[in-house]
Amino acid sequence: MKKFFASVSLVLVLGILGGCGPSPQEQYKEELKSQAKMNDQTFKITIDSLSINSSEEQNAEDKMTYDVVEKQLKGLSLKGTILKDKKTKDVVTTLSTNLFGQDLDYEVFASNKTKDSYIKADAYNQTIEFIKQFTTELPVDVIDSKVIQGKYILLTKEELDESLDEANEVRSISSKQYSDFYDSLDKDSFKKEGDKITHQFTKKELESFVDSLSEKKDKELRTSIEERLEELKKLTIDLTVDTKKKTKKAKIVVTSKPIDGTSYTIKLSIDQRAQDSEKRVKLPSNEESLSLTEFAREAANLTNVEVSEEDMQTLLEKIRQNSESVDAETAERFKETYKHLLSDEQFKELSKVLDEIVAENSQV
Repeated sequence: MKKFFASVSLVLVLGILGGCGPSPQEQYKEELKSQAKMNDQTFKITIDSLSINSSEEQNAEDKMTYDVVEKQLKGLSLKGTILKDKKTKDVVTTLSTNLFGQDLDYEVFASNKTKDSYIKADAYNQTIEFIKQFTTELPVDVIDSKVIQGKYILLTKEELDESLDEANEVRSISSKQYSDFYDSLDKDSFKKEGDKITHQFTKKELESFVDSLSEKKDKELRTSIEERLEELKKLTIDLTVDTKKKTKKAKIVVTSKPIDGTSYTIKLSIDQRAQDSEKRVKLPSNEESLSLTEFAREAANLTNVEVSEEDMQTLLEKIRQNSESVDAETAERFKETYKHLLSDEQFKELSKVLDEIVAENSQV
């Protein structure tokens, strides 16, 4: 399921959030550009329905789990705002939802100058409480709220780049590439009613867009999106822009190809509103910030984390399986991350394995 939703999220960014003559086609394109330039955005994403189609070989327990997931996620909404400071270009994003009865609220700042990000630390306890509903084997627990109240976890550009490579690739698509894509579509496929203009994007159209990307400049991006689209059996995006209200409304239907005998059909609604605002974005101060290492240390000290021997061996095995990607810098980062989560003996064992892998890779 994780792989499928990764496919859906990538296509949504590509088909909807990227867009960001008197003919309906030209008006449509210009309205997407206009809204994308506005610095104050609100949005709401709703799962209208989710159908998990399991194979006959699936056992009764798995089918029951799928049924629960379908019912719990139907009607789920994610609300949020994105505000970009007109002067500093710093950005603050808020997200809120209620998932399986648990309120989840996030606030993330992004610095235009340093490219660092700050995540409101209060969300940590909310997230842990949510995950604990599904497992009792978490190696961490909630921490004293006094420690994190009013604090933000600082994630440096380097730490973020490692986990956001694919998303960064999608954002690198230029406005001209999107503009050329809209111009290539059938002009009669744009339907106008009053201030509203609608076009239905199809999987075939998005595949054509991928084909238009430079094989040299956008090679990794092309490959990534092609792989995601290949996993989908059907995709339609009915996207309506309102030139007066400055809104976008999308109805999305995605059906995956079978993965291990199981396929998914999900229907989503996305509502977005754009406006210009003079609101300012104030980044968290140094006193309000905790580095990732500092936060891990605080969490470890307050929760008395004990990593079982079984979990320790699983960690080492995963590191060995991905040994080709472990260089000296990666090894040090691993050590820094786990130093405060492991016992002295466990940390020595981890360091020994990492040092051996770095030594082996340096000889290749």
